[in-house]
Amino acid sequence: MKNKKQDRKYIRISSVLPVQIIITDKNKNVVWKTTFQGFTRDINEAGVCLEITNFDDSLITKINSGDYLFSLSIDLPNNEKLIQVFADPRWIKSIGDDTFKRYAIGVLFTDITEHDVHLIIKYAYRMHRKPKQILALMIFFILIGAASFFDDLKMRYNNIELTREVEMIRKEKEQLDADIIAIEKRKKNVEENLAKAHAEIAHLEKTLNKQSSVVIEENLARIKVLKNNSLEMESNLKALLDKENILTKRKETLSKSIVEATNKKFQVAYNWLKKNQEIKTGLVHSYKGDEELENIAFTYDQSLALMNFVSHRDFENAKKLLDFYVYKARKKEGGYLNAYHVHAGSVMEWTAHVGPNVWFGMGILKYIEATGEREYLKYAHMIASFILKLQSEDGGVKGGPNDSWYSTEHNIDCVAFFRMMYLVSNNRKYDIASEDILAWIKNTVYLPKENRFMRGKNDRIIATDTVSFGIPAIGPKTFYDLNIDPEKLIEYMEKNTKVKARFTNNKNEVFEVTGFDYTKPGNIGRLGVVSSEWTGQMVTTYQSMAEYFKTRNKEKSKYYNNMAKFYLEQLGKMIIFIGDDSNVAGLPYASSPDINTGHGWATPKAPFAISVAGTAYTLLAYTRENPFILNQSKDEFYS
Repeated sequence: MKNKKQDRKYIRISSVLPVQIIITDKNKNVVWKTTFQGFTRDINEAGVCLEITNFDDSLITKINSGDYLFSLSIDLPNNEKLIQVFADPRWIKSIGDDTFKRYAIGVLFTDITEHDVHLIIKYAYRMHRKPKQILALMIFFILIGAASFFDDLKMRYNNIELTREVEMIRKEKEQLDADIIAIEKRKKNVEENLAKAHAEIAHLEKTLNKQSSVVIEENLARIKVLKNNSLEMESNLKALLDKENILTKRKETLSKSIVEATNKKFQVAYNWLKKNQEIKTGLVHSYKGDEELENIAFTYDQSLALMNFVSHRDFENAKKLLDFYVYKARKKEGGYLNAYHVHAGSVMEWTAHVGPNVWFGMGILKYIEATGEREYLKYAHMIASFILKLQSEDGGVKGGPNDSWYSTEHNIDCVAFFRMMYLVSNNRKYDIASEDILAWIKNTVYLPKENRFMRGKNDRIIATDTVSFGIPAIGPKTFYDLNIDPEKLIEYMEKNTKVKARFTNNKNEVFEVTGFDYTKPGNIGRLGVVSSEWTGQMVTTYQSMAEYFKTRNKEKSKYYNNMAKFYLEQLGKMIIFIGDDSNVAGLPYASSPDINTGHGWATPKAPFAISVAGTAYTLLAYTRENPFILNQSKDEFYS
């Protein structure tokens, strides 16, 4: 029988932990420039099974030769320092498909310290005890929650009734739309026949004195019939107009009812955003309902949540989230990392991309403007310094410290962020940076003949967010000054990425939803899918155009406002309640699960997972909050 000390070697931690991987030779000299990222599938004091997505075939062959070691950096939750250890790869197995290649690699530690062994064993036992602790907490919360059971039951009933009410109203409105269209067709037919009758009467009356008495009599009889028919048609036309009037007024009433009901749903969605925030870290779960993504807090999503907290004057929750990044979040070369563990705050993705950092910087500036707490400004400066290091001589900003690619969307974000930084700090270098990036966008990624932007430098793929971010961030006025027509940018996306898709919610109710895809779906060989987040972005785009035309062209302003309202109503169809829980309501990331977005990632696999990105951006659109500008610059931005 093994003793207890021997047994513990075989305790495995099955939870996912992020790992940085550097390839070295047997003498521990680095032989591969790229630093890879992987996740643990199992780990104990002897070794670990890694899951990695970005190895190429040539590297796999070299690793199989047995001449290489892995230098691993493992982040255990709540551990201040990384575990640094060399490991010997023993086996490699492909676990992906043709679209997303993934490998499982088993490695044995070669030089792990006693201290690190102790940390792993301690964490392993904590994970083994966790189910019992969770059970105890569940019992505790059940007892605490019993007092509010009946109130919650009432809220659940109200939410179910609200959903039913919206659907009944929507069905009646759809029937009214069909009736009005039918009336329009009948009206057109009657008007055409009436016009023909009047024309024939005029012609007959004009030629009466030139005809014989017999023909005159026949024509007079014909005129009498035509006039009687005309009176009947005019009566029918009036009846159709009256009926159309009644139906139109009813439709307007129903439209208001849908708006009011959708408003209630959006309020519940904001309540979910608040309840989805972890007390310990202040981070918000990026996804609820998808096991693979359950514990991840993406920095971009946290930025959207922060902006929503600020726009709702919910400064306590905003500060909790901010303080995690200020005092606890690990950084890479001065930039925040793409993702953290929502409970422990440990790193879940070791990459520090420009986009998420820019968004968090804008969130900080929104908070400062709303509260006046300028002590957070130095962290916005920190993010700005991180980005400026990545700016090339031609003005463009690379994707990150270890990246060679340039994203149009990232650079659009940077234009807005540096404008905001200049406004808050009055430091001229930020204004210069913004202008240089704007020039890069026009000269490098704008395609004037197609009236669109490329996805990035030398990357002609269509990306909706180049417009859905571009117009609210850069502004219609600036685009016109650059001889770039924002209306044509919108028309291009409406033609290429606007789609209709079937959305089935968790009640098995089916809706046809009109919205925007991530790209042109036909180009990647699939049917269209509606992105809740990117459709929300387009709502903000239409709102920006409406603001710009408010004093220039009232008809255009009205048109763009109506477009914004239409797509908000479409997004209202995608708000779902999980079960009957009144506290869990929001929007999924897209109308279909596990779909290739065309940009290197897929939508969540779980069909009814609620997404912070989809919910939070829709809420920003609903509150008419442009995330790219400060309120103090709004008049100038649209002037």
